[in-house]
Amino acid sequence: MPRIVALANLLLSLMLLVYLDIMLLDGARAAPTAANGTKSSSALLNPNAESTSTHIVSSGADSSNKAKLNLKWTSRSAWQAAPPLHTPTHTTLPGGVSYVIIHHTATPASACRRNANACAATVRAIQRNHQQQRGWDDVGYNFLIGGSDERAEIYEGRGFDVVGAHAVGYNSRSVGIALIGDWTDDLPPLPVLEKLQQLITYGTQMGHIQRDYVLLGHRQVKSTDCPGNRLYNTLKEWPHYKQHAA
Repeated sequence: MPRIVALANLLLSLMLLVYLDIMLLDGARAAPTAANGTKSSSALLNPNAESTSTHIVSSGADSSNKAKLNLKWTSRSAWQAAPPLHTPTHTTLPGGVSYVIIHHTATPASACRRNANACAATVRAIQRNHQQQRGWDDVGYNFLIGGSDERAEIYEGRGFDVVGAHAVGYNSRSVGIALIGDWTDDLPPLPVLEKLQQLITYGTQMGHIQRDYVLLGHRQVKSTDCPGNRLYNTLKEWPHYKQHAA
């Protein structure tokens, strides 16, 4: 009997040694080192750590790109703009302009409340006034925005890359955006204000507007009621608004 017990113990010892050898061999294969360019042990604790981080960054970049691509406006050709009377002067400021100046057109907003075609006709009328009555090369604003409680459209005026004619002394270093209507006693529809915010954000993302831009109402750079009391009081609550223009 003692010999049988001893033999059994010997067999168990041999089996244990074989098992340990197998485990050590598998461990060596499964634990690559940083020296050969593979994941470290900390990465192995969470094999998805790197891909998750990359995915978050990629998602952020994709979302930003989609935000840019999804911001649509009505081009000059779409609203049937007349051509500029002279060769446009292009902006040359590296990093974008430093001011965003908000206007109202002080014209009825009823056409823009009806539909986009009627609003485009209003934009054409504003351009005719600027060119034929005021003698300007083009519509003075870089962009115009009009709409109703259900929707809003952005209309390309001179665009981001052309100097506007909307604020003497600031034209070459600002983007001028006009909200179609008279906003002395009433606020613009919410979709119009949202489009305004989206357009400014787009401008900063694309480098047309400096990220530390200053937001102003037209009355801050000229003796005028523009952009209307109600709209101006709202702008004072927005980020980047400054009480005094530099």
